[in-house]
Amino acid sequence: MIGAAVDGLAARNGLEADSLRTGFLLLTNMLLVPGFRALATARDRHLFSVLAASLSYCLMFSVLGFVQLLALALASYVLVRKARSAFWLPVLVFGLNMTVMSLNHLYRQWILGAEARMDHTVPMMVMVMKLTSFAWSAHDGTLPDEALSPTQRQRAIRRLPSTLEFLGFVFFFPSFLIGPTFAYVDYDHFIRREADFAEVPASFIPAMECFAASFIPMFLLIKVVPHYTPTKLLDPDFVAGKTFWQQLMYLHISTALAKCVFYVGWKTAEASCVLAGFGYNGRGIDGHPRWDRLENCDILRIEMAENPRELLAAWNKNTANWLREDVYLRLEQAGVSNSMATTITAFVSAFWHGVQFGYYFGFLFLSVVTILARHVRRHVRPLFVDPASKLRIFKPLYDAAGVVVTQAAIMHVMSPFLLCSFWACMTVFSRIYFAGHIVLLALLAGFETGALVHVSKAVGRAVGVSPPGTRRTGAGGSPQGDVSFVRYASGRSASVPVVRLKGGE
Repeated sequence: MIGAAVDGLAARNGLEADSLRTGFLLLTNMLLVPGFRALATARDRHLFSVLAASLSYCLMFSVLGFVQLLALALASYVLVRKARSAFWLPVLVFGLNMTVMSLNHLYRQWILGAEARMDHTVPMMVMVMKLTSFAWSAHDGTLPDEALSPTQRQRAIRRLPSTLEFLGFVFFFPSFLIGPTFAYVDYDHFIRREADFAEVPASFIPAMECFAASFIPMFLLIKVVPHYTPTKLLDPDFVAGKTFWQQLMYLHISTALAKCVFYVGWKTAEASCVLAGFGYNGRGIDGHPRWDRLENCDILRIEMAENPRELLAAWNKNTANWLREDVYLRLEQAGVSNSMATTITAFVSAFWHGVQFGYYFGFLFLSVVTILARHVRRHVRPLFVDPASKLRIFKPLYDAAGVVVTQAAIMHVMSPFLLCSFWACMTVFSRIYFAGHIVLLALLAGFETGALVHVSKAVGRAVGVSPPGTRRTGAGGSPQGDVSFVRYASGRSASVPVVRLKGGE
């Protein structure tokens, strides 16, 4: 088996076998793209995708895992064909997919435990986004345009695809394993070479530029990441003699380096999509082609973000888009209140990632960080940006501090994604006295009670500016508005941060 040969290569070079298998498969997909583009008909391209995805996955991983993926896809397709006009159809497909995926998460994480490997649950997470989006778009295709939002009208499926067309969409080989995801309508236009894809410019150089973005993370992944894993902090011998600050810095550095595996995977998969022509996104105002249709992360924006909102908006974009369009806004359209829709979307996001304690612990404190970020932007930032402020000359220092604090806060609260279990999280954080979490909660309490708001007002008056400090309150005096990490809203949209430190999108 090819998989066994790759495992042997990994063992001889001290690399993680699953990561090498995944990398080998992603590179193989890139090499297959020229053959895919050379095919003359849409039917041949559908067949090529299905065969390439199924054969490569079965050779590298598991036939049984692929059978389960195929069965889930076909079950969802049958439901859509039989009842696409029913209002409950998208909810039923969503429930089926989330249930099957959750059962697999439970088996993988609680039964296999330490033996868990890169398996079919990773592409299943990608498939769940595709299948639920497909169900909503198929249902939207039965509704009049005036009942849909502009995005829903653009994505609505008026003609149901054949079984082969559907499977070509689900098993599009460059993105089958770890994404990126996309709407069926976009895929249909691409595969038929219609609409935006009627004339696609040469894609080789843009694809190589995209692939090159993974080179530095790839080097770090091979040479540095093996020496920094948060689980080493569970070893009493490893932490013996290490100070509080040494343990804290190790935790932050190892979490930051863990992003490399996603940078490499996402950029390699995106490069294959760009090479195929699917990444083409029209031309910019300068007339140059844009290739960011399927971009899933912006590495530079992530690493240089001055606030959590900027960082999270650049991370795992396609999953955030799915949660916004097919969970949050659907709930809002159904009459669910903003706060309840926010809460449900947050739960779906965590549940989609898995059932480990660390995912929920991480998301809980990520919400604290994002609430704090909004308070800082409202009550602290004006001290440095207002033209009348005496502190305006320190704006560059404020921006630099924003980069450092953003990275430190996000890495701290997201490290449970690597620790996973309750025991591991409690062990590591108890050794650093839960200091980071206590500081975050103390700051949150300071802003929510108004104490730090009064301080910011006093400082503002002293430097010549009074930052806005009146909180909006709802009934009963409780804070109102965007107080959850889910609703980084612009208008009615929600941008949900999604972090997966498991091996997939």
